[in-house]
Amino acid sequence: MNDEPVGNGTTEQTVPMKFSGYGGMDTGCDTGRVVDLHYDDRKPFPFTGTINRVVLDVKPHLTQDDEAGVEQTRRHGATVNGVSA
Repeated sequence: MNDEPVGNGTTEQTVPMKFSGYGGMDTGCDTGRVVDLHYDDRKPFPFTGTINRVVLDVKPHLTQDDEAGVEQTRRHGATVNGVSA
């Protein structure tokens, strides 16, 4: 915020292949489902300030071992989807 980072973290695991129709990121509002239905009439909770820039830093890149793990997970998911289809 104002050219200063306001948060960071690590995503230890993500979904390698499929997302729902809502899977994604929102900037300036939240278009997903509400945490509690008592807030449903107030969605999408718009931000009323000004967003000048959004930067997503996806570094560091995966190591070869990480890439192999992602591929193994993808293959497992494809197999499970084929069995459950």
